[in-house]
Amino acid sequence: MLRSFAVIGATALLEPVVSKITVNPETRQFVDESGRSVLFHGVNIVYKQAPYIPSQDVFDPEESLSTEDIQNLKKWGMNFVRLGVMWEAVERQPGVYDIEYLTKINNLITKLGEAGIYTLVDAHQDVFARMMCGEGVPDFYAREAVGKRPACINYILD
Repeated sequence: MLRSFAVIGATALLEPVVSKITVNPETRQFVDESGRSVLFHGVNIVYKQAPYIPSQDVFDPEESLSTEDIQNLKKWGMNFVRLGVMWEAVERQPGVYDIEYLTKINNLITKLGEAGIYTLVDAHQDVFARMMCGEGVPDFYAREAVGKRPACINYILD
């Protein structure tokens, strides 16, 4: 009997902390693998300036997503993070992708998942591009799309 509990306990340690989530088309609710409704409680984490990812090594009340931050999120009942991933951080030059940045994003998502926090990856974009008072689309693509005279609001007000 004790051996059975040890096997069950060891197996539970191998299970992922977050379970697969689907949408029940009849109720339009998120459900887990056991069919239970899941309610998400979370925060928005979007860093719109370089390095486009929160610091993870030391707690900072405004700039980090450290182990302490993740523990606090769990303590406060959070189980969800909307994580902004900026295109201009992913593609620094046309066709050149920042694998180091993507690896850091992947590691952060994994760390959140290990803590039982689901992550929605937000391909974030506001007002098209920096050259137009926003962020998202890299400026080199924005210039191709809008030409040489971009405007934040319009040509007269700018």
